[in-house]
Amino acid sequence: MIGAEYGGTGGITGEKADRFNALAKTVMDEARLAAELHDRTTEIAAHYWDVRPDSDNSAALEVSSLHFSQPGGERVQLVAKASLRVTLGGRAKTLEIRHEGPARHIDHWLEEDGRMLASEVERAMAEVALSAVQRITRQTQIARR
Repeated sequence: MIGAEYGGTGGITGEKADRFNALAKTVMDEARLAAELHDRTTEIAAHYWDVRPDSDNSAALEVSSLHFSQPGGERVQLVAKASLRVTLGGRAKTLEIRHEGPARHIDHWLEEDGRMLASEVERAMAEVALSAVQRITRQTQIARR
């Protein structure tokens, strides 16, 4: 959420802030985000591994924070943070993932009834998923050494 009532400092108030917040609530539905993250992660991981339910190795990816920052003026930026818990060969490790989207003018995010905002949330989930798979890949390469 943005605006003074949400601790925003970028000077976005009134109708623009209200419209943005209403759209954000729609595209940031928790169940929808969890499904999007799961689907993107599974899709990307399938290119790297044979994912099997009987494996002793596991990975759990969870978005810990998805919020908007206001870097200045009427610019808004999506920030996603995720926690990745990986168990490989009986050893567990938790890794943090951070994604910062581009800072754009609020009017950009409001175009076409929030289509750009929805696309950015989907892109953020895909970037977090890709980063998770890449981090796991690096961890498995280190574990094999």
